[in-house]
Amino acid sequence: YSTVWRGPDGNISVAIRGSKSFKDWMYHDPKILVQGQPGEADSESIQQYLIQIAKENPDVDLTVNSHSLSGSFVQNAFTSATPEEAEWLDHYDRINLYNPGASPFGKLGGIRQFISDPRVNLYLNKSDLISETYATEIPQGYDRVTWGQTSINPLNAHTYEQWTSQ
Repeated sequence: YSTVWRGPDGNISVAIRGSKSFKDWMYHDPKILVQGQPGEADSESIQQYLIQIAKENPDVDLTVNSHSLSGSFVQNAFTSATPEEAEWLDHYDRINLYNPGASPFGKLGGIRQFISDPRVNLYLNKSDLISETYATEIPQGYDRVTWGQTSINPLNAHTYEQWTSQ
């Protein structure tokens, strides 16, 4: 699900992809729609991977970037952490969620709790049905959201390409 990039300054950026496989489309995405979160085993696996990166790089700036499905994985990784796990996840300076997958049928308190973390930055598109739940949970005055250009094609509104220049 992920890749790690070390910048010329030594800082690390972890990217976690969205839905790509049959398992993603037929297992994780329906679980998000119905229950509000993807499978626990993969969420925990991603959590442990993020902790491992933090342990191996305790003195550099860490950023995690996620798109779509992985937004749910990352939210679960941070909000379900034990105190010991949270100590390592606290090494992440920035959490970027690009069109994070969510559902109004899930536990909305988890979204509210997660976006209250000052490290969480949202990249949303008002035309995107998949991340619309995040858009509805943003409190008044929330200043860590970047809005993409709305589109009449909802499939274009959910791509990560809208956030890149290439």
